[in-house]
Amino acid sequence: EVYLHVVYKLLPELEKYMTEKAAAGSEDKRVQQGKLRPAMAVAVVKLLNLLPEERMRARLPHVIGVVCNGLRVREQSDRDATRRTLADIMRCLGPLFLHFVLGEVKSNLSVGYQRHVCGYTIYSLLDSLQDLLAGPHLLPSIPVILEVYFLELYGTVAEEKEVDKIVAKTREAKSTKEIGRASCR
Repeated sequence: EVYLHVVYKLLPELEKYMTEKAAAGSEDKRVQQGKLRPAMAVAVVKLLNLLPEERMRARLPHVIGVVCNGLRVREQSDRDATRRTLADIMRCLGPLFLHFVLGEVKSNLSVGYQRHVCGYTIYSLLDSLQDLLAGPHLLPSIPVILEVYFLELYGTVAEEKEVDKIVAKTREAKSTKEIGRASCR
């Protein structure tokens, strides 16, 4: 009975509080939710970790999706806080979920300036989690990482880095060398 209450009442209620309500018409239509509450997102993931694995895996995509939507906002400080939250979530989940989280980041950030945010976020996650990651944990993620690296170095994302307006508006669009050395902490 406690399990059912947690899964069907408590978790949905906590997930509602992962974001603050956005002011009507204040943001891009693709960013319909409000500002992310990092502590609440991490708490929900910690609670999910206590559930049986099948239940956790069923609820995790929604939670990670909400967090990844926080990377779509235009406010730089909000994106930085969301990246730190993703790193905290990865520390809770462990390295076996790296592939899943990187895939969610990539699929949620696929247009316009978001592609620069995607690359920067993946770099910063790998940088902040390097003490947890080892070869076997990285293997499933290599295709995603290489695809993002390739676009950053040679694809359309690299071409956009040459446009001064994009670089001026989005810190993540700075040169690839700077991104590699940057730290989001």
